[in-house]
Amino acid sequence: MDRFQQADRRGIAANPGEQYDYPYPWVNLGSLTAALAATPAVGARDRTTIAALITAGTVLELIPPNNEFDGKTIITEPNGAISYEIRLRSTGAENDSHVVDILTACNPIATEHYTRRATITGAQGQQAATAGYFHDAVVGTNEAWLTDPTDVPAVAQANYIGSYLFNVHGAVSIVFAPVTIPAGILYIDARRFS
Repeated sequence: MDRFQQADRRGIAANPGEQYDYPYPWVNLGSLTAALAATPAVGARDRTTIAALITAGTVLELIPPNNEFDGKTIITEPNGAISYEIRLRSTGAENDSHVVDILTACNPIATEHYTRRATITGAQGQQAATAGYFHDAVVGTNEAWLTDPTDVPAVAQANYIGSYLFNVHGAVSIVFAPVTIPAGILYIDARRFS
């Protein structure tokens, strides 16, 4: 067994000094069937208003694991060290373009407000998933992260699975607000790295 296999098996770095992020399995966050009439306005980005959208199923929430918050869980990793990878699936037509805003809140109180950290746009490809088809391009714009996120692959490759990786930097709630859903159902999958 070589050092990379050993590292993978033990969950540690193959080379001394390397950071090893163990990936967790993909989790389906849910599905969306309609875009919001508008991205939540200035007066509608507080925790209470966004929570109502979550409850209604109008937006999807990714709540990183570890502690309780509003009956759900939040991140407590040091310095917000957890990263997430997001991929999109949909049931529309090939090349349908779906647009989703990523909003985050960093304080576990009811009066906390969300801010937009990025907008991701995905184009439906031909690779079939359990439900729908994977998007072969997922590209971020309007990015306001502390560190650079990554579009995977960096250049869209037709009929492969595209994804978007980002560090959460201490966010206690990450919300996906649909801006454009042309037709059918949009699914959002996530997996964490810690």
